[in-house]
Amino acid sequence: MKSFWKVYMEFCVDASPMVVSKGALEFGRKVHSFVRDGVNSFGESISVFNALVEMYAKCGAVEEAYETFSNMKRKNVVSWSVMILGLASHGSGEEALALFTRTREC
Repeated sequence: MKSFWKVYMEFCVDASPMVVSKGALEFGRKVHSFVRDGVNSFGESISVFNALVEMYAKCGAVEEAYETFSNMKRKNVVSWSVMILGLASHGSGEEALALFTRTREC
């Protein structure tokens, strides 16, 4: 079963740009829901959640991007960068700067 989730998680990372280019936010939400279910049995993949944050941000769903980012148990430099860029790209410059400041605390 773990191998299924590993393959599926890799698919999610690969599918994220397609969701953004087609503006298929609802499909992206379904993928996210499926991933959340998989986390319980497989564990969290930082790259998958980074892709979800990026997908939400690029689709203009910044609140969903931030919620996903905030709920990540582990973050890497890509996680922070994607979220900061998402905020800055959608008129939330002050929030982006505040988040950037928090990166120095981590």
